[in-house]
Amino acid sequence: MIEEPLLSATAKSVSAFLSENRRFDTEECGAGKFYQALSDRLQNLELTVDSEYIDLLQARPVEVNELLALISRNTIFSDLATYEVLRERIVPALAQGPETIRVWVPQCGEGQDVYALAVLLSEALGADEFRRRVKIFATDSSEDNLIKSRQASYEPGELTGLPDEVLHRYFIQQGPRLTFRADLRRSIVFGKHQLLSDAPIGRMDLISCRYFLSRLDEGKQNQALARVRFSLNANRFLLVAPGERVLPGLGFDHMEPPTCLINSIGTERAPVGVIDSSNTVTDEAPAILDMVFNSSIPAHIVVDNAGIIALINAQASSMFQISSADIGKPLKDLEFSYRPLELRTLIDVAQRENRNVTVPRVKHTVASRTSIFEVTVCPLVERDERVGVSIQYVDVTLQQDLENKLTALNEQLQTANEELQSAQEELITTNEELQSTNEELETTNEELQSTNEELETMNEELRSTNNELEITNTEQSTLSEQVRQTNTFLSAILGSIQSSVIVLDKDLTVLIWNRGAVELTGLRSEESCGSKLPDLDVGLPVAELTKSLEKFLADGKKYEELELKVLNRRGKDILCRVQVSTHGTAAESGLVLIISNSPTLLPESR
Repeated sequence: MIEEPLLSATAKSVSAFLSENRRFDTEECGAGKFYQALSDRLQNLELTVDSEYIDLLQARPVEVNELLALISRNTIFSDLATYEVLRERIVPALAQGPETIRVWVPQCGEGQDVYALAVLLSEALGADEFRRRVKIFATDSSEDNLIKSRQASYEPGELTGLPDEVLHRYFIQQGPRLTFRADLRRSIVFGKHQLLSDAPIGRMDLISCRYFLSRLDEGKQNQALARVRFSLNANRFLLVAPGERVLPGLGFDHMEPPTCLINSIGTERAPVGVIDSSNTVTDEAPAILDMVFNSSIPAHIVVDNAGIIALINAQASSMFQISSADIGKPLKDLEFSYRPLELRTLIDVAQRENRNVTVPRVKHTVASRTSIFEVTVCPLVERDERVGVSIQYVDVTLQQDLENKLTALNEQLQTANEELQSAQEELITTNEELQSTNEELETTNEELQSTNEELETMNEELRSTNNELEITNTEQSTLSEQVRQTNTFLSAILGSIQSSVIVLDKDLTVLIWNRGAVELTGLRSEESCGSKLPDLDVGLPVAELTKSLEKFLADGKKYEELELKVLNRRGKDILCRVQVSTHGTAAESGLVLIISNSPTLLPESR
């Protein structure tokens, strides 16, 4: 614990430092709050000598912000003076003002003040009117702060000073944390923004900069206040923290207690410059205005009602090779009035219709470099009277290049999509063909399987037939052997018979011609077998014998004996007895002729 005398001495030194360097009055913020924050900071840094901390504040500006952050660890409800002036004067004035109430909280931190203002306005207007009329813009340069602000979830200790009945009406208990109502949160817009470098948000009725200004040095404070004042509507309100002092001459009227300032400009918006308490521009304002005008990035030209050049900024001078010497000359005498764009026609349209006229994609070449500009002609009106026009050339070359690249990429993407779609269609077609081929292969496979089964059946049948043929062959071999034996026996029998034996079929074709027949006729067996009996040239009376045999067959006889006169091979006529019998079946019957070999010689032949 730091001793009270040392803390008191250090507090005086730090208070003087903050007042001189940051325009922060520690007495107005509350001595107890300042003492507690200073004590916590000294203990955290383990410092015991006041001069050491003053040296640290001078060497490290960030340490000043750390100390001010400890002082500002509260909500609007914790600052009774701020709460009262908001509830009694500012919020009622806003409620009775324009239909739409616009509030801006730059550098909103974790969002406690944003939701505190939402509660105050909702209490005054009612939830339905709040949702309809109020728009709160909460910005910060830190993405982490914006994430926490959007979540709108706090520990109970982070919402100190809020009455319990109000707390439970606007915050929902979710575990150990409290979350702001979602239906009211839709009226709050969060965004990343740096007050000192980004364009200010305009037409505001209330801007809250509590404890933000005191964290800036004097030069940046003036810059921030100029931007804030430019954003405020006439006679609207800037909220600061107790202890933050805004010097007179910056265009704000102080309210009591000094936690809120009023933008003192009237219905006309004065230029952002150094303004004294009488709301008139001082001698330093033209120089600052000239610097602002010349430092603006778009090429900017102002022409009065008579068509005379009134202002030219540095960008326009460089772009059109003109200088301040051309100010006061008629616009029509200068080349840029018709090149790259005919300006006089646009000026006539803008003044006649009292509206901005914009021409996109205007090409202009400077030093062999072609750029693309968006040209806007804006009428300037003061107290409902036209005083001239403002002409701005915004360089959109990079944007156009990006659009062209985007168009090219989109075309490539479209081409790629078409190729992909074509490839997909080909794949679908190929898939269908493969599916069809697969079905055909399945059908072919089934046919092959069926054919295979048929072949197996045929193979089994062939094996069975082969087995039968083998059996038949075996039987045939046996029969052939039997026939051979029979033939052998028959040949032996026929050979042993002394008589002539001739066997004929039903057509009288010679089947057997034995040795006796050879002896009788002199005709060999090879010459006679297979020939018809009537065709043989032998000593037999063939014609007579043929008639007898045909008659024998026609009568269906089984046996008959005949006598024939035969001329033997020795040329002698002999009388032979011929025994005729049938053989075989009725359908396949044949004849067997047995001619006796003991013929009787006829008398003539003796």
